Amino acid sequence: MDTRETIEETATREVHEETDFECTVVDANFAPWETIVLESNLGERYYMLTVVLDARYEGGTIAVCDEEILEVKWFSESLEKIERSGIGALTKG
Repeated sequence: MDTRETIEETATREVHEETDFECTVVDANFAPWETIVLESNLGERYYMLTVVLDARYEGGTIAVCDEEILEVKWFSESLEKIERSGIGALTKG
């Protein structure tokens, strides 16, 4: 995220940079914070927040614009299916 950028702004910017799609975020769902402790350093803690954003396609032609991306496609899954996949319980933002 850039300074003063919202999660939604970050998501739409990243989608455009990496896929050439334009989109609008229409909903946000958050999983509880997770604490990560590495076995190699039990005193060090990392914190992770999972955010699942629903977005509406607004335009653009599908393209892989980043060497880290192997494939780009839109998909549609129910929130319940995402929760069952192991992300955990999500709550509406």
